[in-house]
Amino acid sequence: MENNQSLNFIFTILISFELLIVAYLDIKTKKIKNYWSVVNTLLAAILITVNSTFSLEIFKLPLIILVVGFMLFAIKLMGAGDVKFLTTMSLFIPIMHQNIFVQSFLVSLILYSIILFFIKLFIYQKDFKLYWKNHQLLMGVLFLIKKKEAFAPCIFLAWIIFLIQLGGMNVFN
Repeated sequence: MENNQSLNFIFTILISFELLIVAYLDIKTKKIKNYWSVVNTLLAAILITVNSTFSLEIFKLPLIILVVGFMLFAIKLMGAGDVKFLTTMSLFIPIMHQNIFVQSFLVSLILYSIILFFIKLFIYQKDFKLYWKNHQLLMGVLFLIKKKEAFAPCIFLAWIIFLIQLGGMNVFN
């Protein structure tokens, strides 16, 4: 049992570190390379095998994320790399914690969206002022929303909120 706890702690640190790296690279390049999704899939397979917690139910959350993510990709609100990465990252979430992760992700999405909106408002204030001046406030807001931004930091924030809600590094127990 002690070995399992140590291994779970190591996996939590590895996942956290990976999310931090991917968030940084996504901010820098606005792209998430496919190999991160491959790494997630391989690590999840190892984790599932070691913890002997395999059940087809583990694929419920990733499948939902994939379907919703595809719709968000179709309307250009989320990139394909973001969808693949979030889908494979969700393979790490044990069935018993999936609801908590979804809640964490939604809180993260709201916080991240608000923060990004104000950052974009500051960066594109001249453009926004033109919309405001021409009484096209809705068009100005849409202009800000449509600007492509990194999504991996939102996933990283969701992971941190998830860990806090679980009371630390006890994800896989």
